Parts: sequence; C-alpha cells; structure tokens
Amino acid sequence: MKKRIKELSKKDFEKILFLMSNSGHCIWDEEKVKKERNILKEYILETFRNERVFGYFYNKQLIGCGGIYFDKKNNIADIRHIFVYEGFQRKGKGREMVEFLEKTAKKEGIEDIRLNVFMGNDAINFYNKLGYSKYAYIMRKKLK
Repeated sequence: MKKRIKELSKKDFEKILFLMSNSGHCIWDEEKVKKERNILKEYILETFRNERVFGYFYNKQLIGCGGIYFDKKNNIADIRHIFVYEGFQRKGKGREMVEFLEKTAKKEGIEDIRLNVFMGNDAINFYNKLGYSKYAYIMRKKLK
C-alpha cells in the first residue's frame, strides 16, 4: 500500500491554501483568502519554519493536513492546523492524521501532546473521543 501521509514542504503552499479554504470550518473563508492572500502565504510559510507539516493524500490528491511543533526542552508537542477537505470529513481521515502526529511525537521522545480548539467548534467532541481533555482556558479582551 502506498504511503497516504507524508511530510509536506513550502512548495506545497498552493495545495495547502486550497485545502484550508475548502475544509468547511476554517477561519480563512474563500473571500478572506482572496483579500489577504499574502498574509495567509506568510502564515503558512512561518508554519514551515517552526514545525513539521504532513499531508494526507487520497488518489494523489491532498485531502488533509496537520502540523506539529516540538518543544523538546519541555518535552511537549503541539498539534496544529488539522484540516480535512469537506468531502472527506467524518470518514476517519482526521483520526488517522491525529494518530499519525501522535506517533511522530512519540518517535521524537515526546511524552505529552496538546492542541487548541475554539469554543463551539464541532472538533471538540472529535478530540474528546481521541482522549484529549480540557486543561486550560485562553482569555481575550477586545480593545477599543
């Protein structure tokens, strides 16, 4: 069987941009992607400077991606940027991606892993089923 998850590089920027804007629950909707393309491009490129990014492929098409940041000093990893193309959601692809990232962290000697999810996001139940639990709050204040 051909490897379905593989590491991505900066050259995959266009594929990642398309995936982000077609995952259905991304803060970067199609209009915002058009307006702020350069900001999003820099955001994605910054991701590659600080973490490893993996893509999930189906019939040679990128249908999902996820990033992971390793803080080896504190022996913890952060899962970031899990996106699955809308037509492939709820079919086990996201679970497979998260489990792959967890195995990658274990190979790096990491013993603790975390991720951030916004309140109200349907993904909260998904992550709970995978054994993740709430342990912190992120607070914000709108400045006038």
